[in-house]
Amino acid sequence: MLEIDPRSVAAIIISVSVASLLAVVLYRQTVPRLPRNYRLLLGCLRWFAILIIMLLITTPKVTLVRSQSRQPVVGILVDESQSMQYPDSSKIQLLESHRLLSVLNELSDRVGLKIYGFSDEISEVTIDEISALEYDGSRTDIAGAIKAAIEALGTRPSALVLISDGSNNYGDDPVYYATHLSIPIHCIATVSKEKTPDVVLERVEANDVAYAGSAVNIWVDLSSNLGRELATKITVSDSTGIVHSGEITIPPHGARTRIPLRLEAGDVGIHRFKVRIEPFEGEKVVVNNQSSFAVRVIKGKMRVCLAAAQPSWDFAFARRALVNNDNIDVSTYLAKPSRIRLKGGVKSLKDALASIDVLVVFRGTKLEAQYDAIKRFVEKGGGLLFVSGEPFQKLFGDLSPFSLAPQTGNDVRMYNPVVTSSGQDHEIMRVGMESPNFAWSRLPPVPAPAFITGTRPGALTLLDGKSGKDRVALLAISRFGAGRVAALSCFDLWKWDLAPKGFGMGVNVYDGLLINIITWLVEKSEVKPLAVSTSKLVYLQGEPIDISAKLLGKELQPIAGAELKVAIGRARTGEVVLTADFTDKGNGNYSVRIEQLPPGEYVARVRANDGGNEITQLVHFDVEERGLEDANFDGDLSRLERLASATGGRLLDSEEIGALSKVVSPGKVVVRSNKTLVLKLNLPTFALLAVIFGLEWLMRKRKLLV
Repeated sequence: MLEIDPRSVAAIIISVSVASLLAVVLYRQTVPRLPRNYRLLLGCLRWFAILIIMLLITTPKVTLVRSQSRQPVVGILVDESQSMQYPDSSKIQLLESHRLLSVLNELSDRVGLKIYGFSDEISEVTIDEISALEYDGSRTDIAGAIKAAIEALGTRPSALVLISDGSNNYGDDPVYYATHLSIPIHCIATVSKEKTPDVVLERVEANDVAYAGSAVNIWVDLSSNLGRELATKITVSDSTGIVHSGEITIPPHGARTRIPLRLEAGDVGIHRFKVRIEPFEGEKVVVNNQSSFAVRVIKGKMRVCLAAAQPSWDFAFARRALVNNDNIDVSTYLAKPSRIRLKGGVKSLKDALASIDVLVVFRGTKLEAQYDAIKRFVEKGGGLLFVSGEPFQKLFGDLSPFSLAPQTGNDVRMYNPVVTSSGQDHEIMRVGMESPNFAWSRLPPVPAPAFITGTRPGALTLLDGKSGKDRVALLAISRFGAGRVAALSCFDLWKWDLAPKGFGMGVNVYDGLLINIITWLVEKSEVKPLAVSTSKLVYLQGEPIDISAKLLGKELQPIAGAELKVAIGRARTGEVVLTADFTDKGNGNYSVRIEQLPPGEYVARVRANDGGNEITQLVHFDVEERGLEDANFDGDLSRLERLASATGGRLLDSEEIGALSKVVSPGKVVVRSNKTLVLKLNLPTFALLAVIFGLEWLMRKRKLLV
């Protein structure tokens, strides 16, 4: 069947009309007079040639449509993660039942049925193999399973059927992802009808870094769905045994309680701790009663000086965040006289530079007289942080990582924060990882100067600001001599301290970002030719392990294009369990993601090869026994309801399994294939025109018309 749009119809009519008119005018009468048949043949040749030329000019499109029907395709997704076995085997009894198998057999007679088991990844199974699934996957990625199933099917399915308890602990939000597919997803819920009595150690918060001989503050978040208060015992242990033990009371009905603890940091090095809540009598799942964490102990406190013209909101919030951290000693320098007397105030910034690790310069601070001293401080290994919304290049031109366009006024705009590809893997941006609700895009916009054009060579942008189509660098880092520099082009960052609490993200973004920047400025590991780090010291089972590396040359210049490999082995036996190649991220930065590893202590041996010069560096990390699947083993019925509703599907429980064959009843699928035909000027078209005009010329010459 042919389809022609109105424009193409008009183009064809005009082309035929012009060709006909010219042919009639040219050959209606000739001198000398020719026979009618001869004139008709010449007119047809000229008409055909002009028609081709007009079609080349007007370019009408004709679509050839072919339709054919095929059997509808339906995909079945079966959740085989560990949560399907919690708290007992009641969830998987449905999958082993004769009712489900008979319904699937009935469906397979009417549709093209494909069945996939999924957790960490998907794999195709037969109907008979469903009852033999092991349900041992360490994470659940429903959105990833839907995407992979559609790709594996090779064609657009008429419907998908999801058999799951609704727990989703990895990847994208399945409801948001599936809404845009226009494919009905029917959900069979294996969710427990009654909540299983359980105590959950939700998370442990602790500083990643502490100084030798100090105390480490940790906070343990607990909850219980029991209908009564529970008195139990909490213990904290390390490699030497139990280091803390105490009695606690957990409130009922899911209310969360926070238990503060204080531990000794110990000697320099990495110290691993395990927190455990004593199970109550009859508790079915106890793996979520414990959690591990690690603390890196350094020689002494990080010494930070805050320099400002006078106290401001940014200054006040930054000072509060740093003073409340036991690992940081804070001093302050005010360039202008102030009635406010702050603890740790210094009168001479030049003298203070000799006894600090990091200098933080706030907006509006005039430090022309101290510039040379600050430059030497950074060159010798000090850290410098700018918090400003003005062109600090006027003073710190060679220190700042930003490049500026000529300023034409106080052009300040509001920008929404967006993490760059380099920032996603960087240790500074590891804020809010403990909260699934956190996203940088949910933070309020902040003001920044619009005349920042980017970063200087060698600098790395971690955070961009977006305002419509305009983008500006908000956070960038660089090296200067043996020291490090970080710069925030925006100001009024104190709003980020309040916003997460109001948006329900449960993350202190401001404190976390500031302390991460200070920690990065203090650490000198990047001075090594090869610096390697992991995104965390302790991972849950099922979490991906992100390893980043920085490669520098003899002159501390970043080296790109090198070959980096990692071999991950058991820390105690040295047995290599996995090898992988790093991806070059540019500017001497490399990264690799290991999807998951079984529980244990590991050491990653990273080798860098740059033109025959091989460098090796080690980094240690742990994977604890507790996994992503241990957080919610009762399932999430509301997620399945929203997924079915958003896609036009149906939600069925285990008692309604027999209705599946009626719910999934697509008719024959009509597949349309289109091929658009357009006349183009190419060699065959040119040759055809040459032949037509050649024949016409020979005939005219024969009759003396030439």
